[in-house]
Amino acid sequence: MEMSDFLEIVKRQWIVIAIITLLAVGAALVFSFVQKPLYEARATCLVSATTSGESEYAAVQVISTLLHTINEIAVSSPVLEGAAQRLGAAVDLNQLKQDVASQVITDTQIIAISVRDEKPVKAMNKANAVAVSLVDYVNKMTGEKSSYKIEQLEPATAPKSPVSPRPVKNGIIAFILGLILGTTVAIVIDSKPRWTNTHNGL
Repeated sequence: MEMSDFLEIVKRQWIVIAIITLLAVGAALVFSFVQKPLYEARATCLVSATTSGESEYAAVQVISTLLHTINEIAVSSPVLEGAAQRLGAAVDLNQLKQDVASQVITDTQIIAISVRDEKPVKAMNKANAVAVSLVDYVNKMTGEKSSYKIEQLEPATAPKSPVSPRPVKNGIIAFILGLILGTTVAIVIDSKPRWTNTHNGL
């Protein structure tokens, strides 16, 4: 199909394309506005290690392994149970496990702990509780003479705007998908009469 043919189809079937696009955008906006807003708070922890006498490569490997291990520990049951105890009986441990996430920030020795909640202050409190619990747990397990340590670098603050839903972003995505779907349907509808005529001619 040449571009001129495509443009002719668009001209003939623009109503179909417009309707499908508007339906897609409308559905995305409705879906966005009926969802409860979620806020995300983030606390960070710094992992450092003593690597005297080791080669630079060996030191990098040690820190990389430490970061990966501690990142996994951050969302483990012992750490989250400790965080739940700090937060009080009102916190559901199973829900906390679903709301928390941990990741190593690329090219750093920093671990970011993120927690989502419907309330900004609750998200902040949970993120800080997990970070403190992680620091206490790791330092307790390794002891004072350990060659590495972890400390809270930056406490979480209450987020001002939700991370979900994002009606503008959802609307833009729906608009693009609606155009694609609408154009596809338009091509099918426009080509059907031609196929029918060809078939009848045979």
